[in-house]
Amino acid sequence: MSELHILKKHLGDFHSTKSEFETKQFCEQISDANDFIGALQVLNLSLKKLAKNIHDRSDDAEANANLDSLSSALVQNCSFMGATLFDNSF
Repeated sequence: MSELHILKKHLGDFHSTKSEFETKQFCEQISDANDFIGALQVLNLSLKKLAKNIHDRSDDAEANANLDSLSSALVQNCSFMGATLFDNSF
């Protein structure tokens, strides 16, 4: 007995229970969820770098200015698939 036959026996025939539109919509939702997870991962990494910059601040004004510049660049350049992640509503 093939694996496909066993699967159909337990789940029923997929094509008879779901329309093509519902299947396409489900696939698009999975893709959107994957994209959102990817954006969250990029944002998480940027926030960790920002937290490190804040933690590394010292009494040295020049070093702090450099950290501020790096932090500003992180915020401005944080994007996923061309969409900026800071100051953006999801």
